[in-house]
Amino acid sequence: MTISRFNNKNLVWGFTGRTRRLDAFVAEKIPVISREFAKKLIKTGMALVNDKINLKPSTLLSPGDEITVKIAEPKMKVDFPKNILIYEDNDILVISKPSGLIAHPNDSNWEKFPDALLIGEESVMSVVLNARPGIIDSKIPRFGLVHRLDRDTSGVMVLAKNRTSMSRISEQFRKRKIIKTYWGLVSGKVTGKTGLIEIPIGRPSGSKKIKAWEYGRHSVTQFKLIAGSEKYALLEIYPRTGRTNQIRVHLAHAGHPIVGETCKFYRSAA
Repeated sequence: MTISRFNNKNLVWGFTGRTRRLDAFVAEKIPVISREFAKKLIKTGMALVNDKINLKPSTLLSPGDEITVKIAEPKMKVDFPKNILIYEDNDILVISKPSGLIAHPNDSNWEKFPDALLIGEESVMSVVLNARPGIIDSKIPRFGLVHRLDRDTSGVMVLAKNRTSMSRISEQFRKRKIIKTYWGLVSGKVTGKTGLIEIPIGRPSGSKKIKAWEYGRHSVTQFKLIAGSEKYALLEIYPRTGRTNQIRVHLAHAGHPIVGETCKFYRSAA
C-alpha cells in the first residue's frame, strides 16, 4: 500500500494489499489521527473510495481500489481567532493559548506531514498553520514551536518565525533566562506567604506516571500566596527547573493539588 499522489487538497492511495476495513486503512496511513477520527472522516464524506462517498467505516477495500482523503487547505486570509495573537514581528509570534487547546498532536508525524494538522484535533499548531500557512516553507524545526503548555493550562506561548530566532529562543529556555510564572488554584489551606518545594520527580521504569521519587531528577518549585481560605488558595508559582508536570506533581505531593486536576500524582512508597 503506497501513496500514489499528494497535493494540498487530497491524499490519494492505491490499495494493493489484502482485504481491509476502510477506517483501519485511513488511520494507519495518517498516523496523527485516531481510528475514531478516521471514522468521522468517512461518515462526513472526506474519505472516498473510487470517488464514492457516504461509505461506512467498515467498508472493505479490494486490490485496485483508490482511496482519497480530502485535506482542508489553509486559507491565506484566515487570521488568528480573537484574543489569540498577542504580538508579532518578523522574528516571533506570541500567542495566548486557551485552556483545552493542545499544543500539537501527540504523534510526532505532524512534523513531517503538517497537512495532517488540518485533519486532526485542533491545536496551537493547526491554528498557526491556518493563520500563517507560509511557515511550512520556512524550513524551521517543528515549524517554530519552541516550547509547549499542557492542554488544560492557559498561558503565553512564543513561536519562532525563522531559524535565527528559533536558535536564540531555544538557548534562552535552555539556560533558564526566560522566567516562567503561573497562577494556580489549589486545594487546602496554605500557611505562610511563600513556599519552596525541592523534591526529585521522575517516571520509574515500567511506570506511566510521573511522581515524586527519590531517584528522579532534581526539581525545584517556588510559590507565593496571593489569596487563601480554609479550603482553597490562589498561588503565584515559579518553576525553577523544567520537568514534565513539575508544578502538578510538586503541589500534589505537598498536599495542595491543582483544583480540577484529573491526573493522580503520588509519592513513591520506596
